[in-house]
Amino acid sequence: MMTIYERKMEIVFETDMDDVSFHPNKVQGMLYDRGIAQTSNYNYDNPEDDARLYGFKETDETKTTYAVTDENGQVLMELDYSSQARLAQKGLTDYGINTDVAVVQTTKTMDKWMRVRGPYLGIYFGPTNGEQSFYGRATLKYDDNVSLTARLDNYGHTYTLTFKITYEVDSITNRKAVEDRVVQVPLAEMLRIRKAVEQTLAELSDGEITHTVDCETKIISEATYQCSPETTKLVMGDEEE
Repeated sequence: MMTIYERKMEIVFETDMDDVSFHPNKVQGMLYDRGIAQTSNYNYDNPEDDARLYGFKETDETKTTYAVTDENGQVLMELDYSSQARLAQKGLTDYGINTDVAVVQTTKTMDKWMRVRGPYLGIYFGPTNGEQSFYGRATLKYDDNVSLTARLDNYGHTYTLTFKITYEVDSITNRKAVEDRVVQVPLAEMLRIRKAVEQTLAELSDGEITHTVDCETKIISEATYQCSPETTKLVMGDEEE
């Protein structure tokens, strides 16, 4: 039976986005420009092929309405739903007025910020020490059963970056060696993602970015304990060590 060693690091960034409209959409677009894509829990496409879904893009929006017309083709009313149009048509028929219902489609071309695809972050451009998978939940998979998932959640003007590293081993006989591996193997990618998020938020925020860090490690079926300050410093530092 495999033992799962799991480490979770949460970095909470406080920003000032009072005057920044669509800031989650802008964050997503700016991260994409840095080679990091936000995806959903059920993603099945490579973001590298979906550039049209990120950033500020020209899009066509089609609106469908239902027009109730009289025998001369004059529009008596235009409604949002076919059920509404049918009810109106029935009411007019009761008064002896014969009508038809026509489907009206109006297409507008406009530039807009693309919707946020989801919270999970994956590196779609540039080298990585592991293999990035975008099938389902974005995950970086390394040798020897180490994996990294990253997600970015927005709560008002607060952004929470969460890293979860898992390491499956037959048994844990040397906890220090296991901890060192969990820290060092995904460190380069964690640093890259953390810096990209922090730089993006700093560019958008009207005020200085502040952050708090929470990190805990658990061995499945065993005790949970806090990460060491040295571990946290590796990810929050500017240089790899």
